[in-house]
Amino acid sequence: GDHETPPLALLLSLTAAGTHPPRQIELRQIQSADVAVSPAQDLPGWNLPVPLVRGEAWDWQRAPIPEAIPNLLWGDFAPPMRLFESLPKLRPVLFILLAAFIIEVVGTHIEWAILAQEKHALTQQQEHIFHAAFGDDSTLVDAPLQMQRNLAASRHAAGVADTTDLIPLLDSAAQVIGTLNAGSLRSLNYDSGKLELDLKLAQSVDFDALTKKLQSRGLKVRTSDMHDLGDGTSQAKLTLSLEALQ
Repeated sequence: GDHETPPLALLLSLTAAGTHPPRQIELRQIQSADVAVSPAQDLPGWNLPVPLVRGEAWDWQRAPIPEAIPNLLWGDFAPPMRLFESLPKLRPVLFILLAAFIIEVVGTHIEWAILAQEKHALTQQQEHIFHAAFGDDSTLVDAPLQMQRNLAASRHAAGVADTTDLIPLLDSAAQVIGTLNAGSLRSLNYDSGKLELDLKLAQSVDFDALTKKLQSRGLKVRTSDMHDLGDGTSQAKLTLSLEALQ
């Protein structure tokens, strides 16, 4: 059909309707993303027994699908997933994330390099102090530990007690241990600059308070073998050493 002649299918439909034709025929202009909507034109001059009216533009992609019509776009006929359609929109975000990741990696490596350099400088300083105090012939493995041991040996050779000896450790801990109830200290053992106390206290929280008091005296405290004796008391071993050794 054209502007003067109606489509043959429309004529056949009206003929088949017989005495029950439609009240009107609505003429719509096709609209889609690929076809631009042209300005409204005059209705075609079809000589039909039913009046023509102009309806709104019609887009088949957006038109609602009646429930009675089966959906063929599923199963093997389902459209493929379009995961990369939104990729251009996400590209700026991806660039920002990539830049942040690169900055994080570079910053981490720079920080690691600075810390490694500082550690190397401190190690060299410790070695220099050690060799200056005990001579260049000494084999150096662990500067702080070897310096502490050599210092203790020098004090012992001069007849002076070292801070890691039993008496100085007992003196540091005595003022705290002396405040405990009688029978709280069950045993005491000293070995290699460490004082081990086997204590029995009323509650496990008492060990926390005791640990804080000993730490305030410049001692490092390590708690082990803590268990409940079943009579409302707790037992644990405290290993004391000087903070300077750590």
